[in-house]
Amino acid sequence: AKHIVASTDRTRRGEFSFRGLRGLELSGKTLGIVGTGKIGLNVARMARGFNMRVIGYDRYPNEQGAELGITYLPYEQLLGKADVITFHVPESPDTFHMLNQGNIDLLKRHCLVINTARGSVIETRALVRALSEDKIGGAGLDVLEEEPVVREERELVSSLFHQAHDLSAILSGQILLRFNNVIITPHNAFNTTEAVHRTLETTVDNIQSFLKG
Repeated sequence: AKHIVASTDRTRRGEFSFRGLRGLELSGKTLGIVGTGKIGLNVARMARGFNMRVIGYDRYPNEQGAELGITYLPYEQLLGKADVITFHVPESPDTFHMLNQGNIDLLKRHCLVINTARGSVIETRALVRALSEDKIGGAGLDVLEEEPVVREERELVSSLFHQAHDLSAILSGQILLRFNNVIITPHNAFNTTEAVHRTLETTVDNIQSFLKG
């Protein structure tokens, strides 16, 4: 919303002009949360701190979401109303390509699409098209379809590779890297000292519980 990456890149080059870097205020905007489990609910709490309206979609809406001020809507209605959409759903047949060629045109032209869930939730080719045609404002992605699976060029011509992977999705992912209004991180959203400690503690607890029957 504030072009932070472009701004820091510019100043590192010694340029201090803000031309072309005008952003959006989150206050008063509508955040659409797809998947209101533990993570989605925490995002809703943060959004309230930015004075955002919060709408949500979940196959199983919960009371806690309503208590946080989330207004639940049918999925396609959410797509049309949100200024920012963030996905927090697991990978499953039901969530595969939730955002796709058939519904991405429902988004507002300035809409920002955030995905820190799983790469398969968004059809990469649809996202590339929407960005190329200036139909959405940008994207923030911590996950991609076919997350870097190509380590060597020779893998691309392997018949086994083609059977296991979607080459067009891989190429579309590479194209996404070239957009100035797209931020891609290497599946790193979870990676904090505190989160890793919680994971280790949970693992130890599980082992101890197993040993105790």
